[in-house]
Amino acid sequence: MRIKSLCTTLPICLALVAIVSCGKEDKSTTATSSPPALTAIDRQGQSNFQIVQYGPKESGAGVAFNTQSSGQAALWVELDHPATGSSAAIWWGDHRLESAVSGNVISAVVPAERYTTVGKYPIQVRVGSGANDKRSNVVYFVVK
Repeated sequence: MRIKSLCTTLPICLALVAIVSCGKEDKSTTATSSPPALTAIDRQGQSNFQIVQYGPKESGAGVAFNTQSSGQAALWVELDHPATGSSAAIWWGDHRLESAVSGNVISAVVPAERYTTVGKYPIQVRVGSGANDKRSNVVYFVVK
């Protein structure tokens, strides 16, 4: 008799516990209400995407590199995740290059006037335009 009573009472107790706990937050996995701290990259107007590989990395002054069938020089960058938005492009310093996006790889034609002078030129990916554009880390192309 005691076992029969226990078998009847136990499922009812478990059901009550389940009903009572429905809708309660699990504090251990809920995000805090305070905003996350901004990283140095965020404060500089840069996004969380990074150039992880690129090429080529250098060329001689006036010497076309990664030459395409058109005779133009070209470079490519690989990001840590796909670029979103049709406005994603490679920038050579302050000059936007004609770019093509395919997932996390972006390639661009580099006009000859960009690599005629010896120097170290910043390369960056930007998505969007104006003050709200997102920017990757900066890598460098060296003209010797």
